[in-house]
Amino acid sequence: MNNITNNFSKEFFDNLQVLEDRAKLLQENIQASTQKTQLEIQFSLSEIRTNLNAVKHEFEKYRTKLLKHFAEQESELKPNIEECETSHKFQKLENRADRAERYASTAIFLAIATIEEAEEAALAATSRRRDADAARES
Repeated sequence: MNNITNNFSKEFFDNLQVLEDRAKLLQENIQASTQKTQLEIQFSLSEIRTNLNAVKHEFEKYRTKLLKHFAEQESELKPNIEECETSHKFQKLENRADRAERYASTAIFLAIATIEEAEEAALAATSRRRDADAARES
């Protein structure tokens, strides 16, 4: 493999590791939330919402990029690759590879962002369930 491919592969696998670590942390946080007080849950929820709101615009930008990349990939056809190869238009293939790498990186970033949103949703659900349970017991 060439250096560019090696660099991309390393970055991609590093990002996958971040995603895996974040998913494990989410699981631990959700399990721990059942042992937290309502005040602790509300505090955690407030922190998460603040963080999500701070990067919401960036998440939307990446979602838009992901949809654009997906549309571009759909429009690329195999004959274009063969044409590039036979015409020695390697720059087109290089650009295509760059776009595919950006697409993969964007998808990983959005997966991480989605985990953040899932944590917020899980804590909100726990909090609301506790409110409902408290109201029923009253």
